[in-house]
Amino acid sequence: MPIDRTQELHNYNKRGNRNSYKKFSPNTSDRSFDIEMGVISDNSQDLFFKEIEGIRASITKITRYTDDLKRLHTQALTTLYADDGARANRDIEELTIRITEISNSVRRKLKKIGAENEQMANNVSKGNANLRIRTNQVAQLSKKFMDVMRNYQQVQTENKQKHIQQLERQYKIVRPDATQEELEKLREQQGSSLMSQQIFTITNVDDARELLDDMQERHNEIMVLEKSMLELHQLFMDISLLIDQQGDMINTIESQVEQATEYTSNAVVQLKSAVEHQKSARKKKWCLLIFFLIILAIGGVLLWFYVIQPFLNQRNSQSSNIKTGQNTIVNN
Repeated sequence: MPIDRTQELHNYNKRGNRNSYKKFSPNTSDRSFDIEMGVISDNSQDLFFKEIEGIRASITKITRYTDDLKRLHTQALTTLYADDGARANRDIEELTIRITEISNSVRRKLKKIGAENEQMANNVSKGNANLRIRTNQVAQLSKKFMDVMRNYQQVQTENKQKHIQQLERQYKIVRPDATQEELEKLREQQGSSLMSQQIFTITNVDDARELLDDMQERHNEIMVLEKSMLELHQLFMDISLLIDQQGDMINTIESQVEQATEYTSNAVVQLKSAVEHQKSARKKKWCLLIFFLIILAIGGVLLWFYVIQPFLNQRNSQSSNIKTGQNTIVNN
């Protein structure tokens, strides 16, 4: 599972109502993200994290709506009053539309960010931290979104089956010897005409009308569920492709990071070796300098005792002899 590395780059301050659903325009004017130049400013990163938080809030909302939908389906199937059942079915239809709108919006946003990441990967250095974080965020949210929508699909599938079973039970009330072929037609578009043909074999017209309305409502609900499941199929295909793409990018980035880490480790070893060599060379230089100074000092001492001092002594001796000679001449 992709790792959430958000805190590596940015300690994002969560602002606003987490449960509110806000649309984000991909053409926001203050977005200073130049993909072609590979430049990501702090402002664009703030916008990215805001968009990620919006997607996360939308996914949470889908989860909550799915739970509500499950409750409404149970209510529609078990209520004894036609008005309550009709009201529950209207709520189901409205909630299904809202879930579809939100899920399509999440899909568009994830695909847009995924496309930006792919373009960015062609323009930034290998193992770029920003790209790695963005890619992990998209992959993580895509997987979470897929899990939530699978749960929604499971709820819709179970409810569809329950509606079919109840519709068949109602049909068998007026036609106990119904064949399997008739029951299959009942689930399809021509089910409405089939129900009308059989319902009015009931003597009591009011009972027939009430049962027909109930069966029509059940049939319409099945059609809505069929449409919803077809839309989910396309959504799953898009998100699966996005997860694969982001997964490939993550693998590439991680490989590049590992290579960079290996290069860095080798560079550290080489640098350490160079420092040791430098210390050794510096030590040798100091030894040579000290040795040279010692030789120079010894040479200076020898020069003083064997050259300079004898010269000075000889010079002083000559001066004394000259003075002695001069005094002798003066006395004579």
